[in-house]
Amino acid sequence: MPSLPAASPLHLTDVSGRTIVQFPGLNSLNCSNSDEVGAALLALLETRVDLWLDLAGIEYLTSMVLSNFLSLDGKARALGGRLTLINLRPTVRKVFMVSRLDCVLTIHECQAA
Repeated sequence: MPSLPAASPLHLTDVSGRTIVQFPGLNSLNCSNSDEVGAALLALLETRVDLWLDLAGIEYLTSMVLSNFLSLDGKARALGGRLTLINLRPTVRKVFMVSRLDCVLTIHECQAA
């Protein structure tokens, strides 16, 4: 399992060659935590390139986070991997649909997909 700083906002689980990333204790990804979360996700790309972000507990995210996801996806693809978003709540899924990012990023209903 990849190592993270003790204060990391992420929880990681390795499943079938991919890293499932969860955000325990967070119900939103916003200006107050996007830098910390973004830096932790970027650091993961040094050791893992197939990242599945489990957004089940996330009720709200900002446009800055959307931009971070796009950047992270590009970097993962450049390294031969990919970013996949899973378990989106309806309100979060709607943000991706309205912004048309559901056509750019890989989104699955659950991690088994």
